[in-house]
Amino acid sequence: MEYISSFTAGAAENFSAAALSAGILACLGKYIVYILICVAILAALKALLPIPREVWRKSLHVIAFTSAPFMMQASGSWLISTLCFVIICIAAYPALHLAERWRGYDDLFIQRKTGEVKKSLLLLFGCHAVLILVFWGWLNTPWVVITAIFTWGVGDIAAALVGKNLGKHHVHLPLADRKKTWEGTAAMAAAAFITALVTLIIATDFSLPRCLLMALAAAPAAAYTELISHNGNDTVTVASTLAVLLWLLARV
Repeated sequence: MEYISSFTAGAAENFSAAALSAGILACLGKYIVYILICVAILAALKALLPIPREVWRKSLHVIAFTSAPFMMQASGSWLISTLCFVIICIAAYPALHLAERWRGYDDLFIQRKTGEVKKSLLLLFGCHAVLILVFWGWLNTPWVVITAIFTWGVGDIAAALVGKNLGKHHVHLPLADRKKTWEGTAAMAAAAFITALVTLIIATDFSLPRCLLMALAAAPAAAYTELISHNGNDTVTVASTLAVLLWLLARV
């Protein structure tokens, strides 16, 4: 499809040091503009509307999980995208550690426990870097990265909002996080199916029946992986599981 065909073929990339540095700076500059625009929009909405705490938290989550597709499109290069995420991890973790001393930090990010945001950012962007490196740089399937991350991101939001507000039946299964509910898990599966289907249709040239079958496989895999992930590690486990599953299904 047009969106995916705009990416550079992963394995063939070669950059001089100057070109690589310029590409990284350009990509990071675009990303900073993207973040500022998103933050300005969210700040305006928060000033105008009484946004519930969990909705605000997940609004910030949207910025986080859309970072990989944006970075991939902005750079057009798996190498530059990967290095940008590595740089962000190195720079942002200590910056957030210092920012935790600010009194309004917890209210801004709606942390559930101390250190959650900096840990989540490190896991999320580290996972983005690895997925881009493997599935775009090595295997030359950038659509896998985009589909896996979007499917996890949207599904996670649905699971959190439904589970927190409507969840009444806690899951009692081996390995499952006992705080999670069947209502949230069902929401995760439904949102994952819709997101995976739409993304596959847009980002690949697979037939509709094949996209349907892949989305049907991805939805329960995402929901179950999220269910057995503890302490916020679904940031890594769900997206990684989906990426491997989608890549395998594409080879069938």
